[in-house]
This record gives sequence, structure tokens and C-alpha cells, in this order.
Amino acid sequence: MIRRPPRSTLSSSSAASDVYKRQGINAEYGVPRTMTSSISDQLCRVAAVGLVAGGVLLCKRHKHSDVPLEMSECIDLVSGKPDSELLHRVHRMIVAATQQALPACRGATVPLQYGDITFSPDDATHQYRTELSSFISPVYGYQVDPSLLFPTAGVSQAVDILCTMVTRSGEVVLMEDPSFHCIPKIFQDRGLIVWPVQSDQFGMTPESFESQLLQAQQQNLKVSMCYFIPVFNNPRGHTMSVERRARLLELAAQYKVLMVADEVYQLLNLGSAPPPPICSTGHEWAVSVSSFSK
Repeated sequence: MIRRPPRSTLSSSSAASDVYKRQGINAEYGVPRTMTSSISDQLCRVAAVGLVAGGVLLCKRHKHSDVPLEMSECIDLVSGKPDSELLHRVHRMIVAATQQALPACRGATVPLQYGDITFSPDDATHQYRTELSSFISPVYGYQVDPSLLFPTAGVSQAVDILCTMVTRSGEVVLMEDPSFHCIPKIFQDRGLIVWPVQSDQFGMTPESFESQLLQAQQQNLKVSMCYFIPVFNNPRGHTMSVERRARLLELAAQYKVLMVADEVYQLLNLGSAPPPPICSTGHEWAVSVSSFSK
């Protein structure tokens, strides 16, 4: 692993180069110098890896070329942004869908109206939730009830809404460790106390989960919620087994803790399908949040 140089050392290219030299890194390729020859022989014919201000870029490189890499040839992996061409394609799809939907609106169902979540055909979100159910049901492996779907602007907003509904400032929220780095800020903005739950190669461990619950009881603290990523975990990549999920849900019911499963990667499997979303069990202490963002 290449440790990110301190920001203060990245104020100029020469300073960055000095840092690379001290850390045994080749400044041109951004890889350890001991790997340079093998990369030149094997990888540089296809790609080179560069470090820019501590971030990672995957760059196209012509065969045996010594020409400096252009930034326009690089794929930025620092922030996880989607490819611009994909966004242009999505933009065209949204424009086409909007042009089709707006002239076709009839009666009380108006695309631009507020969603009342009344679960009736006149509700502005009814058609969307019905179509969404038809799309995800075959992938999830069970029939998703449209009335149980609640549209949000993404996982972050969904988590924030759940905080509004089920937590109070000063309460404890459990969170698997390590996990998605942006979520703790949402909890902290709500005045919640974030406690980590240890995980192994199979995900958050029931032993650590119960240990934290008991510790909260001893301190007269209420644990309102537990956030975790059971499918293709970020950052570890593991998928939690059905047996471990069941045990965690048993503990959640016993201690009355809402289990919030961030399943944003549920649709991204490239081989065998992962277990169905945690809410597929119908468990009253389980909530699945997801997104099309990935």
C-alpha cells in the first residue's frame, strides 16, 4: 500500500517528487521503484498508475511510449465519480422519458406533483413505485410490495430521514467498523453518539454487536439504530451470510434496535446473486436503503 503524502508536501510538483523519492516511489508511474522494470515490461503496454495529490488515476498508455500522460487520458478513481459519457447517456434517457411522461399525464396523476404516499392510484408516486417494484423484484428474488417502497433522493437522505423518525439527540447509533466514511457525519449532525462494531471477513460480528448493546445498557444509554453494509461491503468487499444476518436480527429484536442495511451495491453482482435484501425477511426491525447511484 502506498501511504498518501501529507497535504503540505503536495504544494508543488518538486515537493511531491521529493516525497515520492523518500517513500521509494517512482515519480513517473506512482508505484514503488522496485516494480518499475516489471511494470515497464508488462503493464505499461496497457496502463500506468499515477498518484496525483494522493489520489489514484488509471491512465491509458501507448505501447512503449515515453510521452507524458495527459490528464484527459486518465480515469479518476479518487472520488468514485461515474464516467462522464455515462452521465451524458443518462441525460439523454431522462430527457426522452420526460418528454414522454409530461404530455401523457391524465387526471390527478401529475408527474410534478408532491408525492403523498397514500398508496392509491391517484398518488403521484404510485406509478413510480409500481414500476420500481417490477424492476427490482426479479433481481431481489421475491415480490416487492410497492406500498413498502419509500422514494428518497438516495441512501444519505434515507438515513437522515430515519434519524428524524427513530432517534433523539444523545442516543447511540452503532456502525460497523470499517464502513462508508460519509455516514458518521449524518449521525453526528443529529447529535447522536456513534459507536463502532467490530467486523471480520464475513461482516459485522454478532458478538461485538451484542457487547456494545450490553455496554449501552450498563451506561443507561439507548441504542436507536445500527447501520451496516451487508452486500459487497465498502470498503472490505465482503457479503454477509444469511445465518449471520438472522442472528443480528434476533439481537435487534431482543434489544429493540432498528437495523439499517445499506444495500446500494445489491444490483452489482457479476457472478452468483447475493442473499436477498435484509427487509425481505419481513422483520419488523429491518430496513433496507438503496440507490441507483452505483
